[in-house]
Amino acid sequence: MKKNAPIMHIPPTKEICRTPVLHNSWADWDFDNDKMFLAIDHFISPPSSLKRSFIGSPGRTVALCNHAATLNLPAGQLETYLRREVGRHIYIHLRSQQPAGTSSIEESTYVWFQEWGTICLRLSALGNKGLLPIFDYLMPNDQWVLLRVSWWTDISLYCVTALHVKLEVYEGGAWIDKGTAYDDDDWGADTGKARCGLSFIQGPIWADDTIIRGPA
Repeated sequence: MKKNAPIMHIPPTKEICRTPVLHNSWADWDFDNDKMFLAIDHFISPPSSLKRSFIGSPGRTVALCNHAATLNLPAGQLETYLRREVGRHIYIHLRSQQPAGTSSIEESTYVWFQEWGTICLRLSALGNKGLLPIFDYLMPNDQWVLLRVSWWTDISLYCVTALHVKLEVYEGGAWIDKGTAYDDDDWGADTGKARCGLSFIQGPIWADDTIIRGPA
C-alpha cells in the first residue's frame, strides 16, 4: 500500500476544461499523427466534430489534452460524446505519462470500447494489466452516445489503496453506472504527470463536446 497516495472518496466534480475541440480549441490537443480532422458530417455542437476516417497505417490516432490545467490529473473525469461505425475501437486515456507536446498510447491506463464490450487496461513499464471487473457496457454503432469516465484513488473492496475507474453512460435522461474497475497498484498516482485524452483505431469515429474535470 502506498501510504502517501492521495485519497479521494468521491469522483471529481470541478470542471476545469471544456473542449469543443472543433470550434476554437484545436490547440489544446497533442496528436501523434495527422489522421484526425474537423468534420461537418456529424456533430453535436455546430459547426463540426473531431473525426478520424482514415483506414490504414498508422492504425491509431492518439489525442492527449495539453491544456495547462490537465497536465497532472491523478484524479479526474473525462466526459464526451462519441460515435463510431461498426467494429471501430475507441479508447479514453487517463494517467498518461507522456510529456506535454507529445502523444502516445504507451504508459497510460485506458478504457477500451471494443466491438464486443468494454474493458479497462493498464499499459506501462510495469507490464500490461487488465483491471477488474469488466464494465457492463457495449457501445452501440452509428449513433451518438454521451459517457464519462472518472478516476481517483481510494481504498478498494480488498482494503488496499487502489486506482478506481468508473464508467457512466447517459441513458433515458439519467447517468447510468456501468461499473468501477480497480488497479491495486494505483499506478501513475504520484509521478507529477497524469494526462488524459482519446484515441481512435481506424474509422470513421467522431467525438464532440469533450469536458475534462479535476478534483473538487
